Amino acid sequence: MPTSTDPRSELRMPAQSLETLQDLLDAIRKSEGDASHVVRMLSATAAHVAIHLGQPPDKIEIRQLLAVRPGLRLHLKERGFKRNSIRSYSITSEFFCRKLKSSAGLNALPKC
Repeated sequence: MPTSTDPRSELRMPAQSLETLQDLLDAIRKSEGDASHVVRMLSATAAHVAIHLGQPPDKIEIRQLLAVRPGLRLHLKERGFKRNSIRSYSITSEFFCRKLKSSAGLNALPKC
């Protein structure tokens, strides 16, 4: 049975309506519940991605998430985050990609 951290768990929003980071975050919130530790970590990661890209989550296209991980790591390092925090945010950004790929059937996309 899929768990909340399992990318196979289904999102409640149709894949075709997932256009921005905010859409994906909203779909995960609906699927997981607002109080979930996973949702809180994803929300924090979305905020860091938004700061790194200089755009609000509702303006960040889903495809941008596929290439954000290396730049996000550098962004966090430059701001003095510790190695474990950088790794956690990096893994969480990959989780966004896995959720997206599993919900949209995009397994042929390159690794995040």
